[in-house]
Amino acid sequence: MKKLLLISVLLWLASVDALIANEFNAYWHDGTAEISSYDYTITRYGKKRQGNAVMIFVTEDFDAKAQTKTNSKRSHNVIKLNFIRDFPTGIYDYNMMTSTFVALYPDFGRLIKSSFSLQEWCGNIYSEITQDSKSWNFHSKSYFEGENNINKSFKLSEGSFTEDQIFMAVREMSVAKEGPILMSQFESRMNHKDMSWRKLKSIHKKTVAQKGVSTLQYEFKIDNGVTYNIVTQAEFPYRIIRWKATYDGLIEEGELVKTKKLKYWELKKPKDISKLKEIGLKPRTLRTP
Repeated sequence: MKKLLLISVLLWLASVDALIANEFNAYWHDGTAEISSYDYTITRYGKKRQGNAVMIFVTEDFDAKAQTKTNSKRSHNVIKLNFIRDFPTGIYDYNMMTSTFVALYPDFGRLIKSSFSLQEWCGNIYSEITQDSKSWNFHSKSYFEGENNINKSFKLSEGSFTEDQIFMAVREMSVAKEGPILMSQFESRMNHKDMSWRKLKSIHKKTVAQKGVSTLQYEFKIDNGVTYNIVTQAEFPYRIIRWKATYDGLIEEGELVKTKKLKYWELKKPKDISKLKEIGLKPRTLRTP
């Protein structure tokens, strides 16, 4: 009797997993990207700045050896987050993007690659994390003295995780656990800090219901006073509604404006600029830097 009960439970769990997998695949492998715009604020030069952020989630095939998207020689199917941050500081803008690739299969949840770029009137910065069988390899180029041509390796262990993956973990695209965590390239470059391991000290998750709407609220506490507070939908696809991240002297916040699924790569005709309104954005005006 106990054996039959165990088999029944296992079959039920398998059916639940299959339903979840089907829901995930139906949403993320439909040939479109999910684009979400956010009202964005960040502290820079001691002042709060207002800008825009955009998160673009999309699946694609990836050649892990070449570290590129591929249309032919696939080694992994990945989900990619292009996280764009734009904000002005007086006369000139900061334009940044973190591009993070996480494996769906094989090796679900494993970081395959993450890159970061920053452009502003003083110069530009590019860094990336790539992976071989034993290490994450960090490479950075910068116009700042003492920060150009940096190469470092970080030995991997089971469940190795980066801060760049946190915004994917809350959407169940990756798995976060307490322990070593590699700092975000965003903070490393913005605060001019050497890339290093940190400790993810705690992860708290709770369901909160307000006015009949349930959300999931996450708090990630990392040493050196780094915290991430993220609110998502309580149900799949767990869209990110708002977040606040606190680093050393740097605070950023985002509040969801609109979300839409689009084949944005096909929307490149002059008339397609009108589509920006559908995702809560506006065209840049002429003479905008």
